[in-house]
Amino acid sequence: MAISTADRIEALRAIPLFSYLTPEELLAAQVLFEEVSCPKGEVICRVGDEGDTFYIVLSGELEVWGGGSPSKLLSRLGPKDFFGELALVVGGPRSATIKVSRQARLLSLSKDSFNRFFLKNAKVLEYFSRVICQRLAATASSQKVESRSSQVIGVIAQPYLQGSSLVAASVACLLDQWTDQEVLWVEVGKGRQGAVRLSLQPDRILSRIRQPEGLPAKLDIEVSDDEDMVAQADRLSALVTALCQRFDYVVLDLGSEPESMTRTVGAYADVAIQVVDTPSGAAPSSRGLRTFEVLNLFNRGTRRVPNNSCEPFVLPKDPNLPAELSPFALGERIARAPRSVAGVPLHRLVRKILGRTLGLALGGGAAFGLAHLGALKVFEEHGLPIDLLAGCSMGSMVAIGYAAGLPVSQLESMADDLGTKSKLLNLVRRDSTLTQPGFLTGDTIIETISPFLEDRQTFRHLRIPCRAVATDIETGERVSIGTGRLDEAFRASSSVPIVMAPVRRGNRILVDGAVCDPVPAEVLREMGADIIVAINVVPPMKKGVEGLPSRIYRRLNLFNPLAYLGQSIDLPNLFDIAMSSMQTLQHELGNFKAISADVRINPDLSDFTWIEFYRNRELIAKGHESAELAVPAIKKALARTDV
Repeated sequence: MAISTADRIEALRAIPLFSYLTPEELLAAQVLFEEVSCPKGEVICRVGDEGDTFYIVLSGELEVWGGGSPSKLLSRLGPKDFFGELALVVGGPRSATIKVSRQARLLSLSKDSFNRFFLKNAKVLEYFSRVICQRLAATASSQKVESRSSQVIGVIAQPYLQGSSLVAASVACLLDQWTDQEVLWVEVGKGRQGAVRLSLQPDRILSRIRQPEGLPAKLDIEVSDDEDMVAQADRLSALVTALCQRFDYVVLDLGSEPESMTRTVGAYADVAIQVVDTPSGAAPSSRGLRTFEVLNLFNRGTRRVPNNSCEPFVLPKDPNLPAELSPFALGERIARAPRSVAGVPLHRLVRKILGRTLGLALGGGAAFGLAHLGALKVFEEHGLPIDLLAGCSMGSMVAIGYAAGLPVSQLESMADDLGTKSKLLNLVRRDSTLTQPGFLTGDTIIETISPFLEDRQTFRHLRIPCRAVATDIETGERVSIGTGRLDEAFRASSSVPIVMAPVRRGNRILVDGAVCDPVPAEVLREMGADIIVAINVVPPMKKGVEGLPSRIYRRLNLFNPLAYLGQSIDLPNLFDIAMSSMQTLQHELGNFKAISADVRINPDLSDFTWIEFYRNRELIAKGHESAELAVPAIKKALARTDV
């Protein structure tokens, strides 16, 4: 998209370097420049290259990198900046590498033209000398370059798929709500009534921005198919550059039409969100564009996938989002309802853009695992997000139930109902076996708990991404389960050796995940969590604390004459020895496995035993108490951003 002579002169006049030239000199100088369009990621010049061209930035953004090892970001260049003068005036090779970080338009001037025109102007040379000294000083300085002050997010959709406007509006409203920075939502498309044309100059377009009170700013842009793809991208890139001078976040709703906008999103955006019908699993492009995929199940034919990772973001049908509401109104509603059907994935999406997704690792531990319910209550009371869940053994049951949408109150009621001594004894009686390698088959657990999940039976039906962790007893490997039936997943994860028969899954024989990974913080990292909170509920052993089976055994052993002959009357039984050994190992291994977590929580449960499900209310209270103490550390971790 070539600019006119008048526009070129105007561009030169706006640059301080050319303020020394008369109108006649400007007219003569402008014909010496060539216009260059540079896509994101292109390297204009490298350290050591021959310095034979001078450049002026019309639009876009470029990064200046030093030639040390490792390479150091020295500065960023934007409109009205220039580079290349050092090699032309002083001579020698390029002293820095210049890389395009946002699609740019440049004016270039050859060395011959530079020497013929500018070397004759003493004021220009004086200005050059001052700039050269400043840049040499900046290169020698160790001062850190500030991170980019603005971020551009482009939302696009595959042809005929709906949802881009809903996603864009939600992203804009959430950024406005969370960051306390200036946010602009831009709708771009064809035939938009009352919208401002993209062909206008950026300053005229900026005058049409609307600023509703308490909401992100809004701008409607109309594009046409009259210009080619490169020209459209250049115009939008120039506009984005102007918008970034005023706004910290620019959210572009590009939809699927025209194609020239969606295909060139990487030229002017830092983040691309794509509404697709099938996840591609594509990695971010080599030019630094971060790409996220959204599966909108409202669209017919969209493939439903297991919800077991941070990405893709599965957007279910939400009956609380009526079609008659505008995208802006829907975005406001989603921003106010983080736990709504559509709110859960969209809130997670924005936290992922900000580098703040939170994963919760729930460790195993039989009855100890009921303390997780108290921790979940604290997260809800303080409005702390739970974007991802991974659980082991009893922690997998809690994690899967919560991820499936069961409220904590219902999980507590289940613990009340199933935790009585009579229910426990009846479960053991019904589930006992002599034909399998374990005291219990585990079938009764599935029969008892599965009905609570109702129609949410597989990982495809989860609201929050979740995985259950088991151990391959033949290889010792950790097995992260994120597909298939939910009850089969937590059944495998809870197969305590000796107590419960192992589970065959494919070509693996699975037992309790606590054997190799009692607190699966690393699994959350693999799932895509940015921040991890790990809860190890298994306490160290405490002398004098004895469970119900041990007390019953000791009383019965008083009537066993063989116990007196073997001098074992005061010794614990074989089953107790095995479980106490596992508790000691699981406590230590759990703390080690949670070492990579940002926050670790260890409820004080040393006065309880693994079998005391009937003390569920006390265990839940202990979990609540320990999680409450960790809230400041969790909030501090959430306040950071790594992008």
